[in-house]
Amino acid sequence: MAIAPALGQSLLDMTLPSSFIINGTKARDSANNVVDIWGPVEIFKVGNNAYVSVPTNSPAGARLAFFQDTSTGALFRNNTLMLAINGTSGPAASMALMTGDLTSDGTRFYGQVTDVELDTVALADGDAAAGAVLYLNVWPDRPTYHISISNNGTIKKAVSDEATKSGQTGKVKLMLDVNGESISYIIVRMKAPYAGDNVSAYRYGDGGVTRLACKAIRSNESVIYETISSGDGTFAFVGPFQEAPAPGPGTTDVLIFMGAVAALQLGLVRAAIAVIRKTSQG
Repeated sequence: MAIAPALGQSLLDMTLPSSFIINGTKARDSANNVVDIWGPVEIFKVGNNAYVSVPTNSPAGARLAFFQDTSTGALFRNNTLMLAINGTSGPAASMALMTGDLTSDGTRFYGQVTDVELDTVALADGDAAAGAVLYLNVWPDRPTYHISISNNGTIKKAVSDEATKSGQTGKVKLMLDVNGESISYIIVRMKAPYAGDNVSAYRYGDGGVTRLACKAIRSNESVIYETISSGDGTFAFVGPFQEAPAPGPGTTDVLIFMGAVAALQLGLVRAAIAVIRKTSQG
């Protein structure tokens, strides 16, 4: 997981486009031949399946292996296409499309999209910040997503009551509201001052509160608390957190969880998802 400073914000609205501009650039096919590609990259549905196409002069039958457009951040490697998503107020997420082979028909590389992952920028709440990785089961018909820091008093009380009931000490540090279509699983990551390992995560949805597994990922510079859940809702972290310090220089800087890294970690994410599916079916 990579981190980078970004100007703090507490609300994120984004719509996934079906067309992406990329500049003409060189690419390599599976035989290591250099070919030309250009935009737009198109995502389209046939029935319930999504496909992606990239214009090219590559001969029919060739398979796309690699390209990178540094001006837009678009990158294709190992059958994973990375694209930048903008929201209503600037950069919103990195999108990873996992694909089958993208094969040329003489005018375009195209192939099926097998998985979609959205790795959002983080939102700030005092001295904490949180971002989400959304794992979509299909390309959505209404690809609009709303993510925000929640201050809903009713939800906060419900989470606090459930935390007390389950023996969790401390207070609600942050609540992140995530809503959108076709979300199978969500990973929520919060950066906050270290509060030990006695931190729990909760999901408020469908009128109730569910306790989630939570782990602390420590480094020399920070602590990330992470949880994974099926479905959208409002996510909260509860633990023995200290009061936030008074605002000072740099306190509006928050995290961006880069999608490229999330894509590299996809094997771990899929493993966690497999465990959730097995548990829910058992």
